[in-house]
Amino acid sequence: MSRQPSKKDLLLEAGLDIFFEKGFERATIDEIVDRANCGKGTFYRYFQSKETLLNKLEERFRKAIMQELEENCPFSLPVEEFLLAALKTFVRVFKVNHRLGLVKFAHDQQTGIKLSEDDKNPAGMIYLENYIKQSIAEKKLRELSVPSFKAVLFGAVHFFVFRDFKLGISLSERELKDTVDLILNGALPS
Repeated sequence: MSRQPSKKDLLLEAGLDIFFEKGFERATIDEIVDRANCGKGTFYRYFQSKETLLNKLEERFRKAIMQELEENCPFSLPVEEFLLAALKTFVRVFKVNHRLGLVKFAHDQQTGIKLSEDDKNPAGMIYLENYIKQSIAEKKLRELSVPSFKAVLFGAVHFFVFRDFKLGISLSERELKDTVDLILNGALPS
């Protein structure tokens, strides 16, 4: 038996819908409460402002991706299996949450907001960084620049998510394995 969404959940979903459709700046609290079929008092019970609602959406996303990573990518996995699972997990979760990513990107561009500490270490980055550092310490990976490693992996994630979103081309198992192989072994013949 599925539970009914709470008023807070309804407001979060309505806020994301309106932010995505109209842009954060043009969205109004009245539109959000109308979409959620709630009153303004209910909105203010949970959120101080549209900004607070957006922050809660981001917090919910960070929790979701951490839960997915912890379930699908335990540190006990060998490096190649971990990277395959991590790449799949990031692509799947980012695809599902692409609207929030677009809203956040547009909002930050419009407001000129500098990166927060959470933005400098997006959801899952610290988890991935800790795995890489542990694998280097255990000699499962060679000494390398952790930021470079993360950049290559997240560059691939963003490419595959963008391609799927714009062109409707999903990540194939072959591309997934080739990407991990490139990350681990490079492109030069052995």
